[in-house]
Amino acid sequence: VLGIRPYIPQSKGLENFKRKWQSRIHSSSTKLNIFGYWAYDTIWALAKAVEMIPQESSSVNGENHHRNTSQFPVIKVSKRGKTILNGLLKTKFKGLSGDFSLVGGQLQSSTFEIINVIDNEEKVIGYWTLENGFVYGKSMSKYELKPPIWPGNTKDKPKGWTTPIGGKKLSIAVPHKPGFEAYLKVAQDPYTKEFIITGFSHDVFEEALALLSFPVPRNLSPLVPMEEHMMSFFPMSKIRHMMLQWEI
Repeated sequence: VLGIRPYIPQSKGLENFKRKWQSRIHSSSTKLNIFGYWAYDTIWALAKAVEMIPQESSSVNGENHHRNTSQFPVIKVSKRGKTILNGLLKTKFKGLSGDFSLVGGQLQSSTFEIINVIDNEEKVIGYWTLENGFVYGKSMSKYELKPPIWPGNTKDKPKGWTTPIGGKKLSIAVPHKPGFEAYLKVAQDPYTKEFIITGFSHDVFEEALALLSFPVPRNLSPLVPMEEHMMSFFPMSKIRHMMLQWEI
């Protein structure tokens, strides 16, 4: 499996924070991830934005005029909210997750790690930067990636799909459940009885197959019979029969 994630540069501040976290949270399963680092940096960014505001008497909008205790009170809002927001958008510093800066109100990640997951282990095989694209090494100078490990613990690239000798097509079961049809819809032609599969996920699947350098003969069939909408699965005997027919 290949994946990407934002790159977090190692720093003395990050290492110190990890040690403090582990000393307070005595659990090996409770580990911080990129979202935890972003949350930490966001609090610091907000604090820095507040420090930019002149120290004057605080003022808020909104008073609780409700006498009925069952009603929620009016949430008071600081008149300096817009000033704080502007300061937050201008705040730039080096945080736990790297350079903190907002562009268009969004946190920017200029570098991503390309990771190769094998079983429960992960291996960084390269990086992607906005300036140089795919690169290998933290120096961001080598324009290549490490070879990934393929299933079978090998670096040899798979040869790809070969046409089955028997000429059988790849059978693909398409789940059919009433719901958001823009994502996936299974219909049946009343005259030809053929199944018509449409929707976003189907389009993505077909586009992905179109990028392959070899054809993939396939047959898409709904997992649930059209006349049995209330069923959520096939009988096990039917599933075993389908599995025996699937050949790659």
